[in-house]
Amino acid sequence: MSETGDYIIEFFDRYGRQLKDFKTSASGLNMATATGEILLSEHAVIKSFKITRIIYNSLDKGGGYD
Repeated sequence: MSETGDYIIEFFDRYGRQLKDFKTSASGLNMATATGEILLSEHAVIKSFKITRIIYNSLDKGGGYD
């Protein structure tokens, strides 16, 4: 589970399938973008990535992202 304000980085193969082994997080957008670009250049299987920001909804009882 990630903290509010964190950025989740998910990676995908050339067919658009998510690569669950490469999911990670970062504390800022610039760091998340840099992390995504580094892993993209280091691993041939990774062809794209998506960054999602975690925002706490005060109306939610649980909050966060699993």
